[in-house]
Amino acid sequence: LSPSALESIRRELPKLPEDWQEVTFPEQFAFTINDINKGDTTHVSLVCLGDAFTRAGSALDCLFDGYANLIWFRKEKTNIEDGSREFFAALKGKFYAEYCFLFLYAIGEDMADFVLNFLTKEVEFQAWQKLPETRKKLDKKSITSKAAKVGMFMAEKYPRRSVTRRILKLRDSKCWSDAMKYRNTWVHDKPPIVAGLGIQYNRQNKIWSDNGAIGIGLGTWSKPKYDVDEVLKLAHDATTICVEVLVDLLKVVRRKRNELGTPIL
Repeated sequence: LSPSALESIRRELPKLPEDWQEVTFPEQFAFTINDINKGDTTHVSLVCLGDAFTRAGSALDCLFDGYANLIWFRKEKTNIEDGSREFFAALKGKFYAEYCFLFLYAIGEDMADFVLNFLTKEVEFQAWQKLPETRKKLDKKSITSKAAKVGMFMAEKYPRRSVTRRILKLRDSKCWSDAMKYRNTWVHDKPPIVAGLGIQYNRQNKIWSDNGAIGIGLGTWSKPKYDVDEVLKLAHDATTICVEVLVDLLKVVRRKRNELGTPIL
């Protein structure tokens, strides 16, 4: 890609704090001593948050490559038929956006484990999950991910905690919700149909019956749900809010580290 294209992509993407590895470094003596004295698990939470940041870096790589392929195939690649430009732009852009969604889902799970370990609530959370009223709520809303369960747990039990307010930014974000719906469809059903990739079919029954007659229509291909630019924008917006929440959680850890006077060995 041209330097101007590369710079334009880098300029638009969210950035991770430069010190995230230092702040989440597990070998911080004061965290361990604090946990020994109090029976807490804050030192484990550092690993969870570090994992989330590592995956966030991968999500940003996916976004970068998605945008790079759009520009490359639409504008900068020379030895390609004009009719093939949009096909390959859609194919590659969709590929990287979808893997971005997978990373985002995993980051949500990392955040859930961070919260439980940072506040030492794993035992209480497990007991809460087993309550009949909790199981009924989870079944009613078809909640299966740990991230969603922990969000519900914290909102119900600890609504005023600063950590709760931060993680519920994701729950209350429409782009995050839409990104998780895309990911769930991608995993559990046919991946959403994206325009520009030729004739495609959903998994709905194409056979009809009416007053005893039965048949199937011709040309029953399915309409696309997205175009590639919409998919990448959704991935971009969801990654942006995800990074914002990670930055918020990092601030919480920095504050805790300052309280403990943590030296890094």
